[in-house]
Amino acid sequence: MKTLRPLVLGLCLALPGAAMAQQVLNMDLRAAIADTNDFARYCAGGDIPADAQLEPVYALNATEEYGSDQATQDFAWAVMVLGGHALGGDGAARDRLEALLLTWANAEALVGTERVHDAVYALKRTLLPTIVSYSIIRADLPAASQTILDRWLGSLVEIAGTEFGGDVDQNNHRYLADSVLVAWGALTEDAGLLDKAEARLRLALTGQLREDGSWPLETRRGARALWYTRQSLSSLGFIIATLENSGRDVLADDGIRRGYETAMSFFLDGIDAPIIVTKYAAENYIPGPSEDYANQDMSFLQTRPHGRHYMAFLALADHLVIDPFLKTRIERLIGTLPAAAFPMIDEFSGGNASCFWGGGNA
Repeated sequence: MKTLRPLVLGLCLALPGAAMAQQVLNMDLRAAIADTNDFARYCAGGDIPADAQLEPVYALNATEEYGSDQATQDFAWAVMVLGGHALGGDGAARDRLEALLLTWANAEALVGTERVHDAVYALKRTLLPTIVSYSIIRADLPAASQTILDRWLGSLVEIAGTEFGGDVDQNNHRYLADSVLVAWGALTEDAGLLDKAEARLRLALTGQLREDGSWPLETRRGARALWYTRQSLSSLGFIIATLENSGRDVLADDGIRRGYETAMSFFLDGIDAPIIVTKYAAENYIPGPSEDYANQDMSFLQTRPHGRHYMAFLALADHLVIDPFLKTRIERLIGTLPAAAFPMIDEFSGGNASCFWGGGNA
């Protein structure tokens, strides 16, 4: 087994006591972080919740209204923050992350999650950053701890991979599931899971995408058409990076690269001129909090509770795209985000994306 390293694809620097991170994507990567002071600044972001807020949650459940169970938000935030600190060389954070994960594993946390799509969706959001942060410290753990955590997380990955039939097996819910599978597959060297994620990636970017870069199942979602487009881009970008890191040069496939960059362009165009989404959004299928499909919900541009930010995936996208105009647009959008958005931390990106990939507003 090996440590999952989509985390360090952009970090071309020597860390104290560690070898220089290798460039593992088949493309030119700029030095994302210039020195260890910047690295510490990006990776040490975020306040860690008190232990009293981190009691194990046995099950995530279905919700009666729009949305999903939020019971693990504090845990997910703590895992993401501690993972960034640990990657930055903070030994105390590494120890606390180990203790937190073992507490939840020994309590069999989340194994009672209800097998319905919105409960499993909440599990996937929690599980992705948990796997990523675990990958940062796994090699340093005693064998007994590895065994406990591998067994616990493996059981949760099985739940996360559940297929329900219908649209949730074809849209952003599925892409999120496959981001979990690809992370676990990379960590455990499970070729079958990598194959599954690669097949889903190819379908999403060459089979399900319209010519203009829009996804029918996402853009029909009324006021949240762009919201779910962003969610899909975040999960698919993570899948691309993890497959590349695992030795699968998926971006050499012109269809996959063209699909990813076309979808990214459509998303950015939609932010600049939301009217391009209106003809699709008018279907108003499960639109979310607002029924006004002509008024796109842009709240993903705002900082979320705890300091999370849905646009964290842009830190990775900036490395994945090669079209110079598109890169400029991405970097320009990153530059418009408020200082409170940095470092950019989000579950869909696996944690502290600014730490993993570089990028800040300074």
